[in-house]
Amino acid sequence: MTSRSAVRRHWLLSATGAFTVAALTIGVIWARPASAQAGSSVNLAASAGSADARISIIDATQNHVRTTPVATTSATKSSSTTASSSPTTSASPTASSSPTTSASPTASSAAPTSTSTASASPAALTGRLYVDPASSAASWASANPADALTSRLTTWIASIPTARWFVRDTDANWSNAYVTGAAAAGRVPLMVAYFLPNRDCGSYSSGGAADDTAYLDWITRFATGIGSRPSIVLLEPDSLFYVDCLDATGIAAREALLRNAIAILTRLAPKTVVYLDGGSPISTTTVDQMASRLAAAGVAGTRGFAVNINNFFDDATSRAYGAALVTRLAGTYAAPGTRFLIDSSRNGNGSDGIHWCNPAGRALGVTPVWASGADGLDGWVWFKHPGESDGSCGDAPTSYSGDFVPTLADALMTNAGH
Repeated sequence: MTSRSAVRRHWLLSATGAFTVAALTIGVIWARPASAQAGSSVNLAASAGSADARISIIDATQNHVRTTPVATTSATKSSSTTASSSPTTSASPTASSSPTTSASPTASSAAPTSTSTASASPAALTGRLYVDPASSAASWASANPADALTSRLTTWIASIPTARWFVRDTDANWSNAYVTGAAAAGRVPLMVAYFLPNRDCGSYSSGGAADDTAYLDWITRFATGIGSRPSIVLLEPDSLFYVDCLDATGIAAREALLRNAIAILTRLAPKTVVYLDGGSPISTTTVDQMASRLAAAGVAGTRGFAVNINNFFDDATSRAYGAALVTRLAGTYAAPGTRFLIDSSRNGNGSDGIHWCNPAGRALGVTPVWASGADGLDGWVWFKHPGESDGSCGDAPTSYSGDFVPTLADALMTNAGH
């Protein structure tokens, strides 16, 4: 089983041993209560000092409130735990709890004093993420205002920040416009650069640059458009995790290309926080393999890596895997301080352990929040756009990768209790 990343076929419509899970502090990253003072801190955080500590995730526009538990004690998860098992500790907030409505959420309930001792985060990681008004979900809702699905879709998917995917040659020319739109809204853009040669090994998301020279030109244009403004970039999902079509020489060449891309982003987009592809916790790719590839690809020159990209592994499993990678990178590859993100867009019910392509029974995961995890966790974000197809397979056999499929979105919301 492998995880593949979904290409946005119409980019204008898609804005996208025992492991110890340590206690953390989390903060809202996609909304601010209406009563918050302009110019006040946007790093809304909650103390993890009590067993029932909670933080409200507030959408000021829709005016609904969800509370998610904050981990306060260490919990362990065996490496032999199957991917289909649900999280059983408070270390992993779930997205299935029903929100409670509040007509006037207060700033104090959403932003209690933080007691985190984690090191200071880059500016991009203390802001609120940009909600793309042209995401696939938002575009579908706009085109179908009378549909029974539209209200739920707007509340639970379209109003949540997801990553904009840059997947074609001309897309690199639009990074400036996208970042400018985010800046005008006072938000931080979450973006995915996905144009590496031999992308997805020719599978559902095949494509990419013709060769290394074309790719370096592409990433240069992409980085130039971002410039000196804060942003977050996931650099080439699938690039290190899914290498079935490459031999050892090909893998080494890809790692070198990623190092060059990191150098270009660092030089031309100095306020951009970069994460590499950290893969997913499956038996065919070990922590040792991924740590070695990350180190060779230059992870020490980035913020870290992302796990569970476009996949379905639950928070506890994903977090234990990410923490194990952090430990291995620090101990074996002299890369201390590496951090990681979890793609929680569709992992509310975890993985069934078999299927990765539009599987049945999946659910929305926890909405985006920053973290200050002692194990290296930076937070949960939505890289995948819920409702977009993984390819012509599973519950959407007639779709193409990146198509928005209303029935997929409906199932994800329903299975999450929405």
